[in-house]
Amino acid sequence: MTWRVRQGSAKAGGDRGRGRVWKAVAVGGVALLVAWGLGIVPGMRPQAQGTAAGAAPTAEEEKAAGAFATVVLADTEAVWGGIFESQVGQSYQPPGLVLFSESTASPCSDAMGTILTGPFYCPLSRHVYLDTAFLAEVRASPGKGADSAATCVIAHEVSHHVQNELGILGETRKAQDRLSGTEREALSIRVELQADCFSGIWARHSATPTGAVEPSDMAAALVAAKEAGEHMLARCADRVQPPHAFSRGSIEQRQRWFATGFEAGLLDACDTFTAGQI
Repeated sequence: MTWRVRQGSAKAGGDRGRGRVWKAVAVGGVALLVAWGLGIVPGMRPQAQGTAAGAAPTAEEEKAAGAFATVVLADTEAVWGGIFESQVGQSYQPPGLVLFSESTASPCSDAMGTILTGPFYCPLSRHVYLDTAFLAEVRASPGKGADSAATCVIAHEVSHHVQNELGILGETRKAQDRLSGTEREALSIRVELQADCFSGIWARHSATPTGAVEPSDMAAALVAAKEAGEHMLARCADRVQPPHAFSRGSIEQRQRWFATGFEAGLLDACDTFTAGQI
């Protein structure tokens, strides 16, 4: 595949160990950890779920998923660097990348005690955290779009970093401090949909290692990652914490905002906060 001959990001690094627990912490009423979110209940996984029935991803599959992630991250660095220069008028500072398997610690790990796994972005460390077992499962999903689906997952987390770079996440935290639970949830949905829209902008400008990423790939990403998440939770049903609400918006909304970013290619097109209808 073409991604194998592409250079990976130099920002990759961090803990790849197994078995450690990480948590999400709410500061000022807002969860600092921002995850991919597919309508699944975040949970702790005692072992990696398989790419085939009853089998965990192999070390080689996880290694390949990690290498794939670094190449996609390098592509986002190049694309967002150009977009920031042309549309924002400032330099883009890319996120760091932590590859891990099963669980890891991050600066966002603290008081709440909610046990999670999967891809997420931590604004405190300015790092994207990617579970290689999770990505291996997504990439092993049936159909030709599995790599594109995994690419969309990574692009979404990088888009949260873009929001952080633009000051959006910080302003959202301040706004949510003044809002009720329902209003806070509605604002969280707008944050997530904007990240999907930013992912669409990246896809328009990208020469991805998996070929062109189209708006329809968002639907494939949602399905593939949702199934991977459900598999993980099924293996640890007796150990997961109660549901923790990460508000994302519907599949239709997410796909539509991804398409909006893809078609416009402009940050201004992704103002989900003033949109009357999301």
